[in-house]
Amino acid sequence: MPSQRNTKMKDTLVDRMRDKPLIVTARYSNVNASQMDELRRNVTNGGGKVFVAKNTLVKIAASELGFDDIDEIIDGPTAYVVADDDIASMVKALNNTIKDQNINVEILGGIMEQQLIDANRVKQIADLPSREQLIAMLASNLNGPLMSFARVLNAPVQNLASMLEQIAQQRQSAESEAA
Repeated sequence: MPSQRNTKMKDTLVDRMRDKPLIVTARYSNVNASQMDELRRNVTNGGGKVFVAKNTLVKIAASELGFDDIDEIIDGPTAYVVADDDIASMVKALNNTIKDQNINVEILGGIMEQQLIDANRVKQIADLPSREQLIAMLASNLNGPLMSFARVLNAPVQNLASMLEQIAQQRQSAESEAA
């Protein structure tokens, strides 16, 4: 019979992992408290959360959510990183912190959209542009054709205005010659 404390922890883990677009597992060793705080801070700024829990409780919680294969990407002391929204920003923050701080954390894999992904796939996500960059790229790509279309639509009006101005100048010059 599981203790009340473990049941409560499992329920908390289920809440933390439910409906997350990406859950990353990372093995850590010889990581001091300040390094872990820096990792947590950077990942939080990147749109994610880092937590450490007993692997057996995580496996039970993951099984309850339908992630039965999570034990394939858990090995030793494991930190769990969940993305709230922008998975590319979160993985970039995780990856950059590991590199910049030179901490002993190894990405083991992840669960994305109910499917297990390996560590290489997680690292490929870090190379993706962030959500804001993608929106800017889309806006730029949409803006170019729209501007061209607007210029094409304005061309006849501009030509008509130019012709009317020339006619007005001709009439003024004809009137000044007649006078």
